[in-house]
Amino acid sequence: MREDIALEELGHYGILSPLGAGGMGEVHLALDTRLNRNVAIKVLPSSICADEEAQRRMLREARLVATIDHPNVCTIFEIGTDHERPYIVMQYIQGETLSQRMHRGALSLAETIDIARQITSGLAEAHARGIVHRDIKPGNIMISTSGIVKVLDFGLAKSFMREANEATEVIISTPGLVAGTGPYMSPEQLLAEPLDGRSDIFSLGVVLYELASGRRPFDRGTVAGTMSAILATAAAMHDALGAVGTMRRRTRAATLSADAAQPKSTRREKPPSTKRQPKSATKPAPDPAAEKLCLRGRSQWNKRHPEAIRQAIALFQEAVDIDPLHAGSYAGLADAYVMLAFLQVIPPRDVIPKARASALKAIALEPELAEPHATLGYLAATFEWDWPTAERELKEAMQLNPNYPWAPHWYGIVVATKSLEESRKYVTLARDLDPLSPIIQAAIGINHHLSRDYPAALRIYTQILDTETAFAPAHYYAGLAYEQLGDYEAAMTNLRRAAEIAGRGWLFLGALGHCYGVSGRHDLAHELLREVEQWSRDRYVSPYNIMLIHLGLGDIDATLEWLERALEDRASWLWHTPLEARFDGIRDDARFRELVGRYGLKA
Repeated sequence: MREDIALEELGHYGILSPLGAGGMGEVHLALDTRLNRNVAIKVLPSSICADEEAQRRMLREARLVATIDHPNVCTIFEIGTDHERPYIVMQYIQGETLSQRMHRGALSLAETIDIARQITSGLAEAHARGIVHRDIKPGNIMISTSGIVKVLDFGLAKSFMREANEATEVIISTPGLVAGTGPYMSPEQLLAEPLDGRSDIFSLGVVLYELASGRRPFDRGTVAGTMSAILATAAAMHDALGAVGTMRRRTRAATLSADAAQPKSTRREKPPSTKRQPKSATKPAPDPAAEKLCLRGRSQWNKRHPEAIRQAIALFQEAVDIDPLHAGSYAGLADAYVMLAFLQVIPPRDVIPKARASALKAIALEPELAEPHATLGYLAATFEWDWPTAERELKEAMQLNPNYPWAPHWYGIVVATKSLEESRKYVTLARDLDPLSPIIQAAIGINHHLSRDYPAALRIYTQILDTETAFAPAHYYAGLAYEQLGDYEAAMTNLRRAAEIAGRGWLFLGALGHCYGVSGRHDLAHELLREVEQWSRDRYVSPYNIMLIHLGLGDIDATLEWLERALEDRASWLWHTPLEARFDGIRDDARFRELVGRYGLKA
């Protein structure tokens, strides 16, 4: 190490080997001797030791970054000082940087999209907390051996949502120093102007350009040339667009000449256009700020991650605070509350009244809005097991807006217990309306799954994972399918991956515990039971998952005890009880049949 200091330990961390070094410090692989796990330790330059203000800035920024809890952001565990050297303890990630991956060869479009989605998910979380990275580049993006993308080194991060007198400077920087890495820096970075999250988006755009083309867009051979290219003026862009416009006009003229030369019968006619119906004159236009917040809320809701759902609720609530008549935001609140219960973040009984109230408010404001009707239908089926209401509301939503994909998606899922054929019809319709949604695509696999055609279901899940490698639901359902086929190793691999992506969420760990049990790994199943006991002391854990582990272990009495608690809790996953293959072993038990029948479900 620098200054002839060869550290063997820092605090209770034993230094194992160097991982890298740069202007921002040295990174080492180390062993946490208390928790017996590998970590990465960044030892900061000795120059920071002589500057007490720099140390205070470092501590403030590290604490800020440590608040980020997201699967696509490298976690900070601890900060400290030893041997008169400040250090930051971080999550150790086995794998390779994006830079190393690019050197191995070109990435496919699917890989590029998957990596970009994971990076933007992590950045969105940081930006929502007021943190800007300021050094997005391939070397600061890690791809783990399991395919999870992690954004590293928020060491340049800066809070951009604080008051000016509280704003902190870059960690390990000197006054006037421009932080970042030249070819990836935004114009405002180069000009040392105030930054916000848009600076990271610019840098990410450069990274994605490089992934797609194999070269960086602004490289000019020299630092000065590259900086000049990044700082291109509007005049330079005007000239470039003019050149493009001239080329397009020439191409268009050539096309028209060729078209005119064709016989009339071979020309392709344009279809007649349709006019939009004007909005009602009596309905006030939505507040633009509320509309924007609502769109941001929907973007967070689509991520299906607990923290993202909480952010969605905050955005929808802010929108209705601005515009109390904004029906779309009330509909968004209803969907977000339902998703919190579905993801087992909050007990369903605690959140269902909020979801219903928000949906009814949206309908009162805009009776012809499809979204809240769909939400009420999905809620009635999966949490209240009220099929007539579910059918009425979901069909009403489909009639109000035939192009809203979530109505047929949810209808197709919940109607499966009535008719698998009808289920397949509607989940396919939803897929046709939104072919890019992975969860809507997964519903087709779920239909095959509930039909006990596990190979067909696996083909769907595999197609999703070919482009969405970090999509937890596809890993989850793949794990269930492999379990039913008796391939327990593949099942456990997929279920572990789903749990890893979701931050060890019990939504997936309960299924993993069941798989441990039926595969004979009773030691691991009991270990998970002990973990859930500790987990449940501090937070909500659905009894459905505890029931699954006991079911896998073959403990029928405990299974029925926890099943009753799950029924009382209104666990959404019990809707498919008649088709759930994992219940086959107790389906003929009179106690099981009486219990589920008491709550209006079929055994």
